[in-house]
Amino acid sequence: MEPNDAGGVAAKHGFLFQDCVAAYHVTRMLRDKSIRRIRCEVTDDVDIVCDDFVEFVQVKTTTKAHWDRSHLVTLSAGTGKTKIPSSSILHKSMQSEPSLTVPRKFRLVTEEKVNITLEYLLVSRDGREEKPGRDELVEYLNVKTGNYVAPSGVDVPAWVDATCWEVFRTLREIELLGVRNIRLAAQDLHGVLLSSEARAEDIWCRILDTITRKGALSRRIYTADDKSYLRADLNTWFKALVDEDQRQSGRKVYVKRDLPHILVPFRRSLASSCNKRTGRVLHQHYSLKRYRYKHIAENVCKWLDEMFLRPKEMADIHKLSFVERRQRLKTTVFESLTDVSSFLGRVLLHATIRQMHESQPIPCLLYMDGDGEEKILENVHIVRRDPEGDQLWVGFSELVTAGNITTRLPQIREQLYEEISDWFDTARGKILDIKDDDFLLRHDIDEILDGSHAFEAHLERFRFVLFVGYDSSLLTEPETSGHEDNLEQETTALFEAFADDLQHDSPFAELAIDVFIYPAPSLGRLTRMVEDKVRGAI
Repeated sequence: MEPNDAGGVAAKHGFLFQDCVAAYHVTRMLRDKSIRRIRCEVTDDVDIVCDDFVEFVQVKTTTKAHWDRSHLVTLSAGTGKTKIPSSSILHKSMQSEPSLTVPRKFRLVTEEKVNITLEYLLVSRDGREEKPGRDELVEYLNVKTGNYVAPSGVDVPAWVDATCWEVFRTLREIELLGVRNIRLAAQDLHGVLLSSEARAEDIWCRILDTITRKGALSRRIYTADDKSYLRADLNTWFKALVDEDQRQSGRKVYVKRDLPHILVPFRRSLASSCNKRTGRVLHQHYSLKRYRYKHIAENVCKWLDEMFLRPKEMADIHKLSFVERRQRLKTTVFESLTDVSSFLGRVLLHATIRQMHESQPIPCLLYMDGDGEEKILENVHIVRRDPEGDQLWVGFSELVTAGNITTRLPQIREQLYEEISDWFDTARGKILDIKDDDFLLRHDIDEILDGSHAFEAHLERFRFVLFVGYDSSLLTEPETSGHEDNLEQETTALFEAFADDLQHDSPFAELAIDVFIYPAPSLGRLTRMVEDKVRGAI
C-alpha cells in the first residue's frame, strides 16, 4: 500500500491556518486601540476581546467546493454515527461564553468561498441595510435548529446580524496582510521605516510562534491570561524591536530627541484638590556654586529647527549644505528675536513637553484675528495615549521680568481663561488645517478638532499648559547652600495661588491645566545669554 500522510498534513495545515488567523488579528491590535487582547483556544478558536464587545472566531479548513448554509447546521457524529445534539458550527458559535456581559460578535474564516446562500454574511455588518439574503438565511437556520436559542439568549436572527464571513485563499495572503500591519505600525506609531521586508517578516514569525505556543497550552492547567496575547505586552515588545531597527531606518521628523533636558523637575509634583490643576517646578542645577546659564543657552539652540522650520523643511534639511542650513534657520529665527523673552519661553515649554511626553508638535504660531485683536497659540502638541484617545496639549508661556510674580500670576490665569474662552473653540479648525500628517506619527485627534461640536464634548482630551518663569531671590549667584526647602515652599505657594479660584466655583474648573513654574536667579541675564548664543550659532 502506498504511504498516505494526507490526514496528518491536513491537520497540521489546519492548525497553522488557525494560528496565522490569530497572528493576523494580533497585528491588527498594533494599530487598533480598541482591541485589548487576542485569546487562543480559550472559548472559540480565536477570541478578539475589544473595549465594547468580544468577537468569537471559528476557523475552518475543511475542503469544500463551496460553503453553503447547510454546512452551518450539520451535526457532528458521535459513537455509532449517532448525531450529537447542538454540535453544529452554528450551535457552537452561538454557545460561546454564556456569562459574557458585553455584546457578542461572531466571525467564520475559511479557505474556500461561499455560495449564494451565505453571500449575505460576506457583506460588512455596517453595510447590510437593504442587502438581500438575511430573511431567507434566518428562516432556513431557524427551521433546521428548531428556533434554537443559546443559554446566553442569542437566537438565530441575532447571530446572523452579528456574524461576518471571511475568506483567505492561502496562508501567504494572511501573512502579507500581517506583515503590512507590522510595517504600518512601525511607521505610524514609532516613526520608523523598517530597514527591510525581511525584518517585518521576522517580526511576523515571532508573533506567529508566540501564538502557536499560547494556543498549545492546556486549558485545564493554564488560565485565559496565559493563553492570551495582551495589547500592553505586545506594544512594549514591538517598540523594543523597532528601536533595535531604527539605526538602519528612516524616521519621521518628530520622534523623541536624544538631547539633554534644558530644565529638570524639582522635587515632587503639585496637585490641586480636584486634580484639574497639576503643577511641576522646573529648575536647573548649579555647578561649582555657579548657575548653569551656559547649559540652558546652548541647549536652547538645539531646538531651533523644531521651533522654526516646517516639517518638510526638517525632513529635507539633510540635503542642504551647512551654509544653506544656517541661512534657512537664520531667516526664521532672527525674526523672532525681537522679543527674546517670549522666544525663550516658547522654546523652554516646547522642549519640556516634547521630552516629558514624547509629544508630536504641530509647528506653528496660530494667529487668530477677531474684534480688532490678534491672539497667538504658540505651542500645540499631540500627546499619544494607549489605549485611551490621544490628547491635544496647548501651551502658553510667560517669563515675568517686570513686576512681582505673586501679583502677576492671577493676572496670567485670568488672561489664560479669557483666551481659551474667546479663541480656542474656533482655533481647533486652524489646527486641523495646518497640521501635516505626513510628518506626524499616527494619532486620532481629528475627531476632537471637528468644529461642528464644541470642544467641551471632548474636554478630557484637551490639556492646557502654562509655563511661567520668574526671578527668585532664593537663587543667588553664587549659590546659597540649603535654599531648596525654602524654594519648595515658595513655588508651592505660587501654585496654590494659581489654583485658588477653584475654591470659589470657577466656571473654568473643568479645564485641565498643567502649570510649569520655573524659578531662576536672573531671567534678564539668561535672555541676554540666549540671544548672544543664538545669534552666534546661526
